[in-house]
Amino acid sequence: MQILFNRDAATSVISHAIRHQLDGLSLFPGHITSGWIDAVVLGTAFTSLFAGWGSMTNMLNGQFILVKKSVYSSSGGFASIRQAAAEDVAFGAHLQRLGYKTPVLRGESIASVRMYRNLPQLWQGLTRLGSGTLTRSPISTLIIVIFITQLTSPLTYSLASLLGLMNWSLPFLAWVVVAMMVAPWMRRVRSAGMALFTPLGAVFIILAAIWGIFQRATGWGNIWKGRRV
Repeated sequence: MQILFNRDAATSVISHAIRHQLDGLSLFPGHITSGWIDAVVLGTAFTSLFAGWGSMTNMLNGQFILVKKSVYSSSGGFASIRQAAAEDVAFGAHLQRLGYKTPVLRGESIASVRMYRNLPQLWQGLTRLGSGTLTRSPISTLIIVIFITQLTSPLTYSLASLLGLMNWSLPFLAWVVVAMMVAPWMRRVRSAGMALFTPLGAVFIILAAIWGIFQRATGWGNIWKGRRV
C-alpha cells in the first residue's frame, strides 16, 4: 500500500481532532488505481461492505488512523485484536466498546492511497477482507452476502437470455439498477462509468472470499503483512 499525503495533512487532521474533542479519527483517502480491474473490484467491494456494515462509527480505516497516545495505551492497541483478519475494523469496534469517540471521515483532500500494485496483491487483499466479514455480526454478514450475490444478477440473467429462457429486457434492467447502486463509490475510486463492469467485479470478490474462507476453515489462514490471520 502506498499513501500520498498533502503538505498540510497532519496539521489539518490534528486540528480537527482537537477542535471536536475526539479521541482519534480515521479517514477514507482518495484512491489511485493501476487499471480498470482494481478500480472495478474496489468500487464493488466498498459498496458491498458498507451495504452490510451501515454506520462507520464502529470501525477504522487502516489507510489513515490517528489515535491519542493515552487512548492507544489504555485500549491495548492493536495487540488486543492481533488475530483479527481486518484489524482496522476490529480495532475501531474495540474502541467504540470502550466508549471512545473515533469517527471515520472522508479525506480525499488530505491524502490519496494506492491499495494494490498488481493483480496478485489485489487477490490476496480480497481473500483477507472476504474472510474477515465473517467476524462481523450474522446480520451484517448475511446482508453483504445477499447484496454482492445480487450484483452478479445481470450475468445470470444474460446467460438465461442467451439460452432463450427470457427476453433481454430483464438483463438490461438489472444491469442499469446494479450500475446505479455502485456508481457513487465507483466515482470515488475512478469514474462512475466503471460501474457497468460491476457484475465482473462481484464475481472476482466472491471467488476471493470463498478462497479466503476456505483457507481459514482448513487452518491455513490468510497471510497478511508477514503473519497468518
